Amino acid sequence: MELSQSFKNEKIKQFSSILTNYQAAKLQLITIRKFLQLLDVKMQNHLTLAQLFYKYLITDYFFSLSEFTKKNT
Repeated sequence: MELSQSFKNEKIKQFSSILTNYQAAKLQLITIRKFLQLLDVKMQNHLTLAQLFYKYLITDYFFSLSEFTKKNT
């Protein structure tokens, strides 16, 4: 059974939106990573907390992305 063109176009728009959101988040993660690299090594405890926060951000983003993908597919 052939899918309608409007259905295909809608799925392409959804995928494009997901890809754009992913790319924006990836840039944000790169920025956070660079920030963490600039922290003073002497502040090891603070660095550890920052790394935990960074891991939380990554986990939260990909969980949100997977939930968004499930809802829109």
